[in-house]
Amino acid sequence: MHHYAKIYSQVDNAEVGTAKLNRKLNQLRTLDSTIAYPFFMAFFDYATKVGLAETEIYQVLDVIEAYWARRIICNLPSNALNKVFATLHRDVLNHVNRSSDETAPSYIDVLKYVLLKKGRSSVFPSDEEVKGDFKTRQVYKMPVNARMFILERMENQDNNERHDVVKELTEKNITIEHIMPQTLSDKWKTALGDDWERIHEQYLHTLANLTLTGYNSQYSNLTFIEKRDMEKGFKDSAFRLNNSVKSCEQWTETELKARQKELQDVFMRLWPMPTTSFEPLSREAESASLDDEDYEFTGKKLQAYILHGVRYTVNTWKEMLIQVCGHILIEKRSTIEWLCANEKCSFSTTQEDWRRELAPGMYVWTDNSTATKINILHGMFEECNIPASELVFEFRSEQEEGDEE
Repeated sequence: MHHYAKIYSQVDNAEVGTAKLNRKLNQLRTLDSTIAYPFFMAFFDYATKVGLAETEIYQVLDVIEAYWARRIICNLPSNALNKVFATLHRDVLNHVNRSSDETAPSYIDVLKYVLLKKGRSSVFPSDEEVKGDFKTRQVYKMPVNARMFILERMENQDNNERHDVVKELTEKNITIEHIMPQTLSDKWKTALGDDWERIHEQYLHTLANLTLTGYNSQYSNLTFIEKRDMEKGFKDSAFRLNNSVKSCEQWTETELKARQKELQDVFMRLWPMPTTSFEPLSREAESASLDDEDYEFTGKKLQAYILHGVRYTVNTWKEMLIQVCGHILIEKRSTIEWLCANEKCSFSTTQEDWRRELAPGMYVWTDNSTATKINILHGMFEECNIPASELVFEFRSEQEEGDEE
């Protein structure tokens, strides 16, 4: 217990190694990093035991940060990360430990592979998705800690001379400023042109129109030139986010588009899409459990399933569904009878060509997609009060031929 308490303290205080590592972890702690504590604690314990090099530890944190930052920009739900980080270290080691010492892949390569395989609500957003959402992401709809994290990293990037943006924002010594103000004066409308309403609505709360400033917010409705040249205005600003702004002579859609591209380039440089050469050995059977809500089952070819710890071989999803329903019928007959009688979860008492008989007067819909079969299983397990984790699917490798659903 003392061992894990020590690891928790190190993670919680961002004291895991060198100043460089501590700073990287501290940046992640700006976010709701307790979500990632299960991963951080397991990973740093492992890194210490196996003597993982500092460079690889740093790369691991870099990939976690890129995964998180890209999901923030793409407005993906943070609650999906609870399950990702709860099992991430285990998922990586499952691949690492299957290889001999001579052929074992690096931790970082496997980590990238595992994260890049995520789908649905746990997906690692692509460059195309990030670039599309960067233009429209409403910064004030981000959680406060996520907003501060993005602005701090984009301001300081990887420079040694740094501004403590999070501290200064928290203590209200600086503010996030709209360059084009939230309420437009007649002078601003004239400067923006005939299309001022669309421009204002489209860009107001996006990163292209936001910056950091130390001047009093009561001046925020001044014209652009006044805000640029005033005391503590953009021209006097030491913030890197204002470097291009201070040289502008006006603030119109042209300047907004240019700054949008500039900041997007910074974002893509800070949080690039990772690549990996790792592929599981062909002898390794990929698997996923029914409770893995983010796993993409469609397109996978089934070779077996494990129910209550017992492995059964099958050739198709349809065969698996029929067999599992048969097992559950033995366990929970009264519940399955109720599902059939009430036409619930694709069960029925009516015979049809597209249904399969489980027992006299009891049928289940089987001629459907993989996704529908998964939904049927979810409904049945929930109604029968059986944990979805009790059913695990084992897939054939992509090189193998197999039957369709």
